[in-house]
Amino acid sequence: MSATAAGSDGQGERGPVTVLLPQETVDRLMQYCLDYRVTPDEVVERALKEYFLEGDMSH
Repeated sequence: MSATAAGSDGQGERGPVTVLLPQETVDRLMQYCLDYRVTPDEVVERALKEYFLEGDMSH
């Protein structure tokens, strides 16, 4: 996505994405969300953003 398509603030439109996770990971995510009062979407979005911004995509 180009900067123009993403808008001036760099935030493009969001679309639905479905991922399959092991049940243990889902359970941990849900407990984290309860403990810190955040939504699963917020946690996953932030984690993916940090993952892709790391620069080293070899992992």
